[in-house]
Amino acid sequence: MLNLKFVSRVIGNQAILSNINLKIEEGDFVYLTGPSDSGKTTLLKLIYGFFKPSSGQVVVMGKDIARLSKGNLSNLRKKIGLVMQDFGFLEKKTTEENLNLFLSGLPARERAVMIDLSLHLVELTPKRKLIVSSLSGSERQQLRLARCVALNPKLILVDEPLLFLDERKEKLFLDTLLDYNEKGTTVIFASSRPEDVRMSIIRKRIVKLTGGRIEE
Repeated sequence: MLNLKFVSRVIGNQAILSNINLKIEEGDFVYLTGPSDSGKTTLLKLIYGFFKPSSGQVVVMGKDIARLSKGNLSNLRKKIGLVMQDFGFLEKKTTEENLNLFLSGLPARERAVMIDLSLHLVELTPKRKLIVSSLSGSERQQLRLARCVALNPKLILVDEPLLFLDERKEKLFLDTLLDYNEKGTTVIFASSRPEDVRMSIIRKRIVKLTGGRIEE
């Protein structure tokens, strides 16, 4: 599913990631932990193809991210669900309109079905006609999850996904990820919160980043 080989990401004179080697099999659930600024978000962005590694190789579903054309990268991303704070929305569009635009490559009837299902899954159906700028922090996070799962991805990348959520919504979010994982979807769950001990309780693989290096 995913293979990072001697991957580094350097900006100016600062190494954000250094010599990362990480292999994740299809169907894994990986809890990526570490303090703020340890490189977790950068690692997820490399996997999604926001930018190329400074050195090394990032292979996702058999594809070398750095060698993909824009069209092929776009096709690969249709198989990847992403929850990330700076992967934003069109603020003056409704939740429904944002999902409709995200799913624009699908036939209209299929789009409608996927929007209904994803909004229902995250308990956001009552907010479908509200513009995004009017949503609370927790509702925006629910919408990120709806967008993430709308295309039934093979790989899910989530970065600090439990921000803004109360205990009940945290459970809904995590249960949704676990449900997809049980059906075969690979999940990488990044968090700097030490209180997310549930990951060890449910016996998922833990990978720790410290100073841009992996400690597993």
